[in-house]
Amino acid sequence: MYEIYELAGEKISYLPQQYNLKIDSKEKQIPKEIKLQIEQIVLEEREWLNIGESRGEEITECFENKGIRIIFEKFDMPDMFGVSALHDQKGCFIVINDDENIPEERKIFSIVHEYAHILFDRNQYRQVILQSTRRNIYEKIADKFAGYFLIPRKSLAKYSVLLKSQLSWNDLIYIKKDLRVSLKALLHVLNDYEYISDKEYQKWLKYLNMKGYTKKEPDPMPYFKKNTAHEKIVRMLFMKEQIGINKVAELLGVSVEEARESAKKWMMDEREG
Repeated sequence: MYEIYELAGEKISYLPQQYNLKIDSKEKQIPKEIKLQIEQIVLEEREWLNIGESRGEEITECFENKGIRIIFEKFDMPDMFGVSALHDQKGCFIVINDDENIPEERKIFSIVHEYAHILFDRNQYRQVILQSTRRNIYEKIADKFAGYFLIPRKSLAKYSVLLKSQLSWNDLIYIKKDLRVSLKALLHVLNDYEYISDKEYQKWLKYLNMKGYTKKEPDPMPYFKKNTAHEKIVRMLFMKEQIGINKVAELLGVSVEEARESAKKWMMDEREG
């Protein structure tokens, strides 16, 4: 992962701030005071990352603009959504499973979930080693952070009319599509923010399971183009003749034939530009 940035002469040693939540690793649930702390940290991190009104896939660029590298690759393990790595000198990377069977909303959620591990679980990482075995309470904290990050409390203000009444399926679909989040993440946050009761929350989860939406996403986002920053660097290195076709294929994770096609397009664009 790091090789491409070394070749391009980019120095990426940035590590985000570390937060130490005072919580027992044996806890089964996140205490209310910790939830409030997480919500406050979310506001600070969104401001630092210049998230503003960015939603869905737009968030990726916000992370990359701050030196946090996001890479999408198809894993051989479809049940693993993402992993992350960090190093004092080389910075941090988040790698997301781009399997076509994983909803795009889930991939976006996984970016923020992995970022939460970098913020809260720094001591669980080893240098450059991807960390994928974490204890349960830390997974719940990462999920909580991701939900609050993608759906901050104030973002729901414009849906106040809908949220004051009994929410229908169409209401939920409208909100989740507008925010570009998964329906499960939306329901979880609505429950935490006390827009829906525990009973309503469980009712909707049962309904989703009954309709076959355990892993699928209702009315999902379309697939979006990924690794644009990564590809831009590979293109630059190729056009400067610092790497050849085989290296392009390796760095982009594609076949040599696909790399040749990309290279042809780059050269045509260069001539036309």
